[in-house]
Amino acid sequence: MDWVIYREHFEAFVSGNIMKSLLGFSVMGFFGTFITIFLSNADRARRKTALQVCLAVFLIIVTIMLSVPYLQMTQAIKANEMKNLTQQEKADLLIKEGNKLTDKIFSLNEKKDLRDAIKKYDEALQLSPENDWGHARRGMAHRRLGEYANAIGNLQKAISISSEYAWAHYQLALCYFEQGLYEDALNNYNIAIELAEKHNLSNFSFYYRNRAKTYAALAKADRRKADELNKE
Repeated sequence: MDWVIYREHFEAFVSGNIMKSLLGFSVMGFFGTFITIFLSNADRARRKTALQVCLAVFLIIVTIMLSVPYLQMTQAIKANEMKNLTQQEKADLLIKEGNKLTDKIFSLNEKKDLRDAIKKYDEALQLSPENDWGHARRGMAHRRLGEYANAIGNLQKAISISSEYAWAHYQLALCYFEQGLYEDALNNYNIAIELAEKHNLSNFSFYYRNRAKTYAALAKADRRKADELNKE
């Protein structure tokens, strides 16, 4: 931690009228409660409990006073670091921030996280319009929201920038599969698997598993069609 920067933020924070008032009332409240407890006729156990509560509240206020300047300091350092980055580096950083939102294992509000992630990807692509990673990740976020037109547009853009982008083809296959467009899904699964093998990518077994689901869906559709023809 840069203690010089922290001290500057702490002094600026405490110098504010709100903080002065909060600190003043906290100190007065603490000592006022402390004196009241010991001048009261309460038994020893109640005094002890009241004192513990009083100390706990005081410690919470002190913690807030120390943590807020720290958060302000980290934000200032981050902003300063951003100034020294190239447009591409800034875009990559924003994409990573978006990825943290889309890659949450558990989310109480997944749709909000995905919307916030898309905003990050939007910012990144304004800085770096030809960023295939950004387009692919934004496409994936739109797919998970069920916004297939936007998803397909972004994924196709990513592929037009980087034609051998296996993961983008995989996401495009998922878009088609989820809409029941199994032939288009199968085509993109085949391309994704071919590219993954060509570039020796690791951990793409789920490409095969999802292609197998597509074959099963096509087989089911074919059986249904055969049954319809037999009835005629």
